[in-house]
Amino acid sequence: MGAFVILDAHFHVWDASQGGHEWLEGTPTLARRHTVGEYEAIAHANGVEGAILVQVRNDAAETFEFLDLAKESTMVSGVVGWVDLEAPDVVEQLAALRESPYGHLLVGVRHLVEAESDPHYLERDSVRRGLAAVAASGLVFDLLVRPRQLSSALHAVRNCEGLKVVLDHAGFPNVTDLDQESWSANVRGLARTGQVACKLSGFVTELGSRGSEAHVLRASEFLVEIFTTRSLLFGSDWPVCLQVASFEEVLRLARASLVNLLPSELHDVFGENARRWYQINSDEVRNRTMVQR
Repeated sequence: MGAFVILDAHFHVWDASQGGHEWLEGTPTLARRHTVGEYEAIAHANGVEGAILVQVRNDAAETFEFLDLAKESTMVSGVVGWVDLEAPDVVEQLAALRESPYGHLLVGVRHLVEAESDPHYLERDSVRRGLAAVAASGLVFDLLVRPRQLSSALHAVRNCEGLKVVLDHAGFPNVTDLDQESWSANVRGLARTGQVACKLSGFVTELGSRGSEAHVLRASEFLVEIFTTRSLLFGSDWPVCLQVASFEEVLRLARASLVNLLPSELHDVFGENARRWYQINSDEVRNRTMVQR
């Protein structure tokens, strides 16, 4: 397939001993401390040049912490943080993050929409105002939803002009039945808006409970068809992937699912698209690397 530079569009860090990580209970592989240094060692060994550190908790303090981690890292190219979309001062919250000492490393925001009990959360007037503020700020909105929430997400995106969206984990399809809960129709609708890119991430965890690698490859082919190779981003979803697979195995599955692509298309999916969608300043990251050497 040839060599290409990888920018991992989706990884996390956390310390399970701190509050706000109750979802890790019962998963000993994940329920510990996972650090940027640990990720960097694994990612570097697999040819990764840069990576996007993504929000875990709906907590503004975490975003400031992640920005501090990013400025100390030679690999973290950007941070997807969090703001309270429904807050009356959401514009001020976004400004405070952007104007903080390392706010230029903030490339997007995310909310744990998948955990919201209201399937129409994204259609609330208060949330729509928050999304409009994100769009006006120029940041990307990382969309974390389950299939039952995709129709509402499609409605929200269509009604927020200028909002740039990256769909995390392709909206968690049931890889054995891509039509279940209208996943395929709604994801196709998101792709047609021209406002949405999609992360090829999270699929490997599906192999731990249902489906086969062949099912994952079929899902990837569908996403290539509707988003094209200009709007797909590779993401490892480390360390969540460790429940069932190593970083190396995640990368192997991604490469296998894209084996028919041209070298230029692989270059886009594995790196260039993330740089373009998140407006990553590669020169700034390289300068931090040189200084810290």
